[in-house]
Amino acid sequence: MLRRRRFVALTVLVLFAACGSESGDGNNEDAADEPLSARVTVQVRSTGLGDVLVDADGKTVYLFSKDSPAKSACTGACAELWPPLAVDGQARAGDGLTGAKLTTLEREDGTRQAAINGHPLYRYKPDAKPGDTTGHGVEGTWFAVTPAGDPAGSTGSSSTSSSAPGYGY
Repeated sequence: MLRRRRFVALTVLVLFAACGSESGDGNNEDAADEPLSARVTVQVRSTGLGDVLVDADGKTVYLFSKDSPAKSACTGACAELWPPLAVDGQARAGDGLTGAKLTTLEREDGTRQAAINGHPLYRYKPDAKPGDTTGHGVEGTWFAVTPAGDPAGSTGSSSTSSSAPGYGY
């Protein structure tokens, strides 16, 4: 009987400790209480392509020329390589970006994606560090995006202006 009580007491103690640890030490609790949209900030960074949009970690965000306004054409394997800039609610406009240009759209899977002027925004997995723009020009359909919502190089620079005609927005 005593052995059973110890087992029950120990089990209750372990369960209590496990449940109590879910709230963490305060640091995790703050992150859990903070909506995802508060952590997804789109801002402007100067790169070799000029000023482009980046996420809160400084990673370049991209447009996909096969998207329709307010509708993503990048799903499945495409979205694995080019993860949508997902938000819960509304993304925040950071330094150098007008908040009115930043919107969200609903993807077919029900998740929300940040958009600029209705253009869905993505990251590129092979970009290893902040400021990398290795996804720009991939397959002639992916482009870093300016604060105005245009493909980088399509205005004010002739270096990539011919790679984005017919963007359709």
